[in-house]
Amino acid sequence: WPRPDFRAMDTADSNHVFSCTFGGDLTESTDGESFSVPSRFGLPSEGSIRCMDFYDSQFGLYGANDGQIAKTTDGGQTWALTSVSGELKGIYSLFIYDQNLCWAGGSSGKIYRSTNGGDNWTEVVDLGGDAIYGIYFHTDQIGYAVADNGKVFKCSDGNTAWTLIDTVGDDRLHDIKFLDMQTGFIVGYNGILGKTIDGGDTWDVVDTLGYTGGALIDTPELWDMEFVNATEGWIGAGTATGVEGGFYYTSDGGKNWTFKASPNGITVRDLAFYSPDRGWAAGANGSIFKFGLPSAIGNRPYDNMPRTSELIGNYPNPFNPQTTIAYRLNISGYVDLSVFDLQGRLVRTLIKNDQTSGNYRIAWNGKDDQGNSVSSGVYLYRLSVNGSTHAKQMILLK
Repeated sequence: WPRPDFRAMDTADSNHVFSCTFGGDLTESTDGESFSVPSRFGLPSEGSIRCMDFYDSQFGLYGANDGQIAKTTDGGQTWALTSVSGELKGIYSLFIYDQNLCWAGGSSGKIYRSTNGGDNWTEVVDLGGDAIYGIYFHTDQIGYAVADNGKVFKCSDGNTAWTLIDTVGDDRLHDIKFLDMQTGFIVGYNGILGKTIDGGDTWDVVDTLGYTGGALIDTPELWDMEFVNATEGWIGAGTATGVEGGFYYTSDGGKNWTFKASPNGITVRDLAFYSPDRGWAAGANGSIFKFGLPSAIGNRPYDNMPRTSELIGNYPNPFNPQTTIAYRLNISGYVDLSVFDLQGRLVRTLIKNDQTSGNYRIAWNGKDDQGNSVSSGVYLYRLSVNGSTHAKQMILLK
């Protein structure tokens, strides 16, 4: 087929992958190997697709440059336009927090929120005109957005309370991801790699990837970033000319990054991992790359399950003196279930070891790791499995 540049991609399950071109066409693979000829057949929006996000094997969203957001509930077989309030501008970023709460960022600096699984969207804030390229939420209340001109915004109420908290460089920021409640990374133009160690309140430029001995190799662009677990991560990279591209890889939680050239040096613009050993990347000149072992295709024990484990909740809530936290693992993996205060400080580690897939319940008695009873208030509990993280709030009343 013609070789258009790919812009965004995501995976619905271990074999089902979507990617879109700069022209707005969509390509699909149902076996993780072969992809359909990109086309707009069956797509309800007229604008080109700028971003997409799948929550599980059935529920996904894409955003287009005409301000439309489309939803699928059948794994991408059909798509339907959703209702977006306000002036329609380009949708450049999407983040599905759970089956109800979803976020979108616009080309004009507007943030949209849906509380009914993407069916209806409300403009909650205008951040001043700088396009929003990345959104990430720790909890249903605390989230972040990155934009043009190096701007980093933070939301503190899960709604309208957004503030500019820092700038990282002075160019476009493309993506933001967190390893835990305290440690996060930002990537953008000119090789910018930003890092926070205080839960996103302050950010520092820790590296400018693409510089060697003080000399800039062309103009490096860092496009997308994915951590597959607590130590391993990838960044898609390249240049405006579509060459000298590839991947930056870390095996120590982002302390050091090593460049790995892609075949023919093609720019890599987006990454999608279903599991630590199974992922894809899309880039310039119609290129799609695959990570992982070919023998894994169609052989995963968790095909057609949600790719993220589920943090079900705690009961009772509010509680005194004890509550029980329930969660479900769709895959086996290394599990970290911990309790934090609202400042992001660790209070209690409940689980930190390998667990097999299944349903789990664990009690918290309102005490910290030293055995001291904690004070009344709101606490966060966070489940992290193989690099995938969910968090919720609970209230201790005395």
